[in-house]
Amino acid sequence: MNAWLPFAIATGLLFGMQTILIKKLSVSYSQHTVMAAVFLIAAIIFVPFLSRFSISDLPVFFLWTGLSFIINIFAFSLLYLAIKNAPVSLVAPFFNLTPVFVIFTGIIVLNEQLSSKQVAGIVVIFLGAVLLQLPEMRDALSRGVFNRSVKSVFLALLVSFLWSFTAPMEKKALLAGNSISYGFMINLLLGLYFGGRVVLAKREKLALIIKQHALLMVGVITGTMALVQYQAILLQKVGPVIAYKRAGVILSIGYGILILKEKAGYYRIFGAVAIIAGGFILV
Repeated sequence: MNAWLPFAIATGLLFGMQTILIKKLSVSYSQHTVMAAVFLIAAIIFVPFLSRFSISDLPVFFLWTGLSFIINIFAFSLLYLAIKNAPVSLVAPFFNLTPVFVIFTGIIVLNEQLSSKQVAGIVVIFLGAVLLQLPEMRDALSRGVFNRSVKSVFLALLVSFLWSFTAPMEKKALLAGNSISYGFMINLLLGLYFGGRVVLAKREKLALIIKQHALLMVGVITGTMALVQYQAILLQKVGPVIAYKRAGVILSIGYGILILKEKAGYYRIFGAVAIIAGGFILV
């Protein structure tokens, strides 16, 4: 088995769990509270590993970390809104389109060239995501009305597009440092931003995070996911790793259908199968 593959699979499973928890938390907590928990706890997860903190090229590291930080502020703000305002089994698969965009951004930022097999796998994942949304889009177009769910899908697409830039930026930062230095810094910066919004704008206390098990859990999952994801990116091209990460939405689909009792026809099931198949083609 390729060395990167276990890390990529673990990343996908943890991403699915993260999406589920954000959906649950969006009912009771504000966007900034949830995201502060996500990133502040994730940064703490890196603390035991800080003895391995290393940066070989400071200007390059902070350039790409800073750009990733700015884009991720928008990406995670939109992610929360997309998940909150639509069925998770519908919206989550569209985060899986990042690998399609990475075909282009990976070339632009990293000069990475994907094989024809990898491109085929990414295209299959893309078609699966389209199939998942087909009934809703057809209904919206026939009525000429884009409801809240369809708008959330477009938000999810925008998130995927933004993440296609942050993924190669992450690799640039990782190569200028390592998985510990980048993982700690990006989560700390995002945690301070969203935590600051909680304290200054919402007039709420961050102590709430450590008192609520669900808020703690989403941060632990995020930190663990970051550890394995960045290791996978160091060992493999960005596209395949991110494709496996997004394949974790299968967990989100199952949660939406089985636990939340969201309606899902055969289109959504076939789309989920296509996503899994695309991941295997990538290997």
